[in-house]
Amino acid sequence: MAARNKIETVDEYGIWRPGCFTAKGIYFGGATKRFFSQLDPHGNSCTPQRIRALMRENCGVIPYSSSDLKGFLREFTYKLRGDASAAHSYVKTELKHTSHSLILDERYFKLRTSDQCQKSKAKDALLTRLSGVAMIISASDCTPVAIYDPVHHVAALVHSGRTGTAKRIAARVIRLMEDNFNTSPADVVVSIGPSVSHSAYDFLTKTYREFVIENHYTDNDLGRFRINRGNGSYGLDIPAAIRFQLEQIGVQPEKIYRSDLTTTENTDLFCSASAAPGNNPEERVANSGSNVYMLILEDPLTDL
Repeated sequence: MAARNKIETVDEYGIWRPGCFTAKGIYFGGATKRFFSQLDPHGNSCTPQRIRALMRENCGVIPYSSSDLKGFLREFTYKLRGDASAAHSYVKTELKHTSHSLILDERYFKLRTSDQCQKSKAKDALLTRLSGVAMIISASDCTPVAIYDPVHHVAALVHSGRTGTAKRIAARVIRLMEDNFNTSPADVVVSIGPSVSHSAYDFLTKTYREFVIENHYTDNDLGRFRINRGNGSYGLDIPAAIRFQLEQIGVQPEKIYRSDLTTTENTDLFCSASAAPGNNPEERVANSGSNVYMLILEDPLTDL
């Protein structure tokens, strides 16, 4: 069994923190509705819906094209890190529910802005070992996954919805960390953040094909993440599927921390498209807004 988030918190600023990254030099958290309401009590300009729209306009290194977005990112960084200075760079990708990742290294930051944007398209994970780079993803009901290698001081931030999880994106990211940074799966610490509850996500025929047939899973494997609701229907437990996939490649169960919160059951804290009004998924996401997650590395650790 995976470890639980025994010290998972939503702090006084309204930032969700998993509590599993205790080493100095890594900061990871999510801006909840409480964060937005404190930042903009009257909901005039800095709302989850507004920030989602502004972030969709930017891909690659965010150029502060909007004062609202700039203010949000600076305040988020300050409250997350406890440091009034901004990050050196804020980077987000164009999320398309893929299994593709983007490594943020010195070569990437030397590219022209247009090339940075092009490389950031259709990527659902960011990896870096550079200090001061804020990796950002937004998610409504999809699962944020933060991965940290304390030995080589490398981190990744992953957007893992149903499709990305079926494609094993989090496990693929760790393989990429192995190939590029000599990471060992046994060393990494993983935070699986809040996402849709299995009670609100049906396990359908399409889901079976994506997860079981294409990944050659057995019935026993299926039992790890298909939840029998007891009324003749089944739910898909996406965080449990991610955990299973990580354990398959050698991540230690006690180093995988899963949030006890869900976006669909804790709507006082999190945006949820599943719980929002609308006639189609895009409309519901627009109405709900998105949860924003940020991961920042600082100077490499000296006390490993």
